[in-house]
Amino acid sequence: MKQTDPVCVPLLASLFLLFLSSTLPAQESDLYGAGGRERGMGATGVAGVKGHSSLYYNPAGLTRTYTLNGRLDISGLFGSPSVSSTNADFNADAEGEVGSSGFLGIGLASPVSMDECPTCQKDNAMIAHDCPVCGTTLPAAQESVWYDALYWGFWVEFPVTSGTGVKITSDQQNPEWAQYGRASSRLAASVGMGYKINDWVSAGLSMTLFYISNGVINNEISAFNPGEFSNITVDQGVDFAGSLNLGLLFAVTEEIDLGFCFRSERAGQTNSDSSTKLETVFIATTTEFLIRSTTGFSPVQVALGIHWEINDDWNVAFDLTWMNWSEYEGPYSFLTTAGGTGATAMPHTPADYSDIIVPRIGVEYIINETWKVRGGYGFRPNPAPDQDGLMNIIDSSSHMVTFGVEYKINQTLYLDGFLQVHIFNEQSTTEDPSRFPVFENQPNPNPPPALIDIPVDPVVDTWSATGTFFMLGFSFNFVL
Repeated sequence: MKQTDPVCVPLLASLFLLFLSSTLPAQESDLYGAGGRERGMGATGVAGVKGHSSLYYNPAGLTRTYTLNGRLDISGLFGSPSVSSTNADFNADAEGEVGSSGFLGIGLASPVSMDECPTCQKDNAMIAHDCPVCGTTLPAAQESVWYDALYWGFWVEFPVTSGTGVKITSDQQNPEWAQYGRASSRLAASVGMGYKINDWVSAGLSMTLFYISNGVINNEISAFNPGEFSNITVDQGVDFAGSLNLGLLFAVTEEIDLGFCFRSERAGQTNSDSSTKLETVFIATTTEFLIRSTTGFSPVQVALGIHWEINDDWNVAFDLTWMNWSEYEGPYSFLTTAGGTGATAMPHTPADYSDIIVPRIGVEYIINETWKVRGGYGFRPNPAPDQDGLMNIIDSSSHMVTFGVEYKINQTLYLDGFLQVHIFNEQSTTEDPSRFPVFENQPNPNPPPALIDIPVDPVVDTWSATGTFFMLGFSFNFVL
């Protein structure tokens, strides 16, 4: 670390602790899935998906779109966490950090080549299939070109509220809700193409761009020793990040489909202007900083899936996803004082996450031509190590239970509703003082001038946490 002005020494320590508490959310699709039908079926869709939901699960699923179709999604996230400690001075404000957020999504998907069904006059692809609008069996076009096997999809989702709360009104020893609790206002847009190679195999490619805005963070953290606090306000900046999905879809039999999808890593960096008020035994001042830090991360994933139409009434789907969390570098940042010329790298504890495999299963029962009901289950192992240092990340293993229903209004319009419940296993931790950092070779804030080592020595704490998180939503689907 570069030598800094004595005024900055306690400030650097305070900001360091702030960013140890800042965690990086995975994209919400990794946790909740995408699309009304798929979210109600345990967030499964690698093999059984179609339409623009394919852009996340498996872009090869776009080739199951026989006509122009679209969807309007309204969904909301909210949580009910619980944090407790044996320490009477423990600040339990973490229970209010999750908040809630609402999102609106719009998507379209269609074949590139279109023909007209002679019965209902609706557009349909120029391949042999049953018209999804009226059921008429349509033969393949007599003449075709290469783009007759090409399909496209588009999806955009944006917040309709200010986003999930990110208030950190506690010292750095308060645990932070990791992936489930740090999703903030963000805009996501996806576009993709699918190509039907032949009757039994299809391929697809999709790209997604994320814009993330984290809003204002208020934090009171221990500066060095018990009883010394720094009050920090950070006007968190914005983040752009992108990802790429590659997929294959195999029609093994008329009833069974197999799917494969590769999802690239997504990581981004914010540029945040912050106004920091520092109050310690050394000094009380307000200093402006430019802070840059990672804010969004989703690991490389390989997903496999199977979809089985057992009979006219039952469908079953099973997905297995490997997530490369061991590549997660953890929170880090560097900063520059207002008007300054140099950047100060801030020390950070390696995240030391582990790779995980996430299984999901979903079931759909077709009651009649009007109603369908769905259910599912998924288990997400905890990729985070024991939190015995200053990084207090609540990211325990979670169980996901889902419910869904579909109501068909007519041949061109139907509605989906879904509810997901994510239940955290209890997580407990006791901090290890030997893992607390030391700021080495810092200017002495008291005369005479000299370089000293400044340890971070807050109260050793023990805490435990559980939580239940929810996603509730509706999809308005149409076929044209």
